[in-house]
Amino acid sequence: LNTYYENEEDYIFVMSNDGICKVHAEPEMIDSDITGTFNHDGRNLHDMFVETSKEDEGGFVSYTYNKLDEATVLEKISYTIALDDWDAYLAMGFYTEDLIEVNDLNEHELELQNSKENFIVTIGLTIVIILVLLLIRKGSYLQSELMKQEEAIFSELLKQVTEGIVIMGERKVLYANDKAVTLFGHHVEDTFNRGIEYLKNNDDVYELENENATYYVEISKKNLQYKGIDSEMYLAKNITNTYLQAHNYQRISMIDELSGLQNRRALIRDFTEESTNETCKRVIGLIDLDFFKNVNDSYGHERGDDIIIDLGELFTNRLRKTDKFYRYGGEEFVVSFMNISIIEAKEVLDNLNEEMKQMSLEKYGFKQTFSGGIVSLQKDDSIDLDGYISKADKLMYQAKLKGRNRIEFELDSDNT
Repeated sequence: LNTYYENEEDYIFVMSNDGICKVHAEPEMIDSDITGTFNHDGRNLHDMFVETSKEDEGGFVSYTYNKLDEATVLEKISYTIALDDWDAYLAMGFYTEDLIEVNDLNEHELELQNSKENFIVTIGLTIVIILVLLLIRKGSYLQSELMKQEEAIFSELLKQVTEGIVIMGERKVLYANDKAVTLFGHHVEDTFNRGIEYLKNNDDVYELENENATYYVEISKKNLQYKGIDSEMYLAKNITNTYLQAHNYQRISMIDELSGLQNRRALIRDFTEESTNETCKRVIGLIDLDFFKNVNDSYGHERGDDIIIDLGELFTNRLRKTDKFYRYGGEEFVVSFMNISIIEAKEVLDNLNEEMKQMSLEKYGFKQTFSGGIVSLQKDDSIDLDGYISKADKLMYQAKLKGRNRIEFELDSDNT
């Protein structure tokens, strides 16, 4: 636009709402700040334009300004309108002197040809009609050019943004920038025609899988007019790196560093999620390594760490995929069984206790056992996780009192 209008008397100019010149016929005006420019009556020119441009259909501003390559300051009238989406306003105008010169010329001709009044009236009317037609034609041309320029500016702006932009109207994609094609693949229109809600995962983040990669994005929507069509603009922000980092941190926070087992945080999360499954029989147990302090004192803490790791691997390899094993803290662990009776759960733990005893004897020369207590979760029970752990802890204490190396439990109505 600056190249098109450079040094032209008839030109449009575009100013941002903060007073920075973006388009002007005078190259030295580009990127200059006009907020300090005042009219002859002391009013701020920029404020006058901003105020008038925000009217419903724009308006006219009367002010004084110098002509190109002239030092003379003349009165000028400009029409201005806001470009809301770009935080700017556009204007163009004419000098009143030019109209006065035309008017003076007509008056002189009227005086010279006073005797030919009818002929002059006819000529005058003809001139007026021609001028009106020229103004209409020029107005239509300017409007057409302005629309083309607005569309060019709009398209260029959309190319520069870092987010993917898709504009939908009349049930089809009217526009998609290069970033949107990168995120959604080359089937952008098919994706949006099917609706994009199916792409949303449990975190309310859209998961986009295309030919090249998987992206995680946040999508916002805004209604607008695009080329005279009621449309919706979708703004897709790529948050893949942030999303993956957050999930990696979350995963790490759920893992015990020494054993690699899930920790107490993971137990609380899983218990909350699984509590919604009322049809599933569940058993929770709390186990504790017997005489573990003696192991640390007699063989060193490294050997104690080995025992914890061995126990975790044993349970991980022997339990079903539906069962879970957590390090609760220190030498205490929690085991969660799904779809199993308390009798069956005790049998599983007895077998694992025997395996642990034999494995530790072969590897370290002493028998490492554990004691535990297990409880059944009742469907209509109001007890929370802490309540079940407390009941299992009391049963485990009974196992310790009875000589350790055993599992204690209470039969419920379903197991008798």
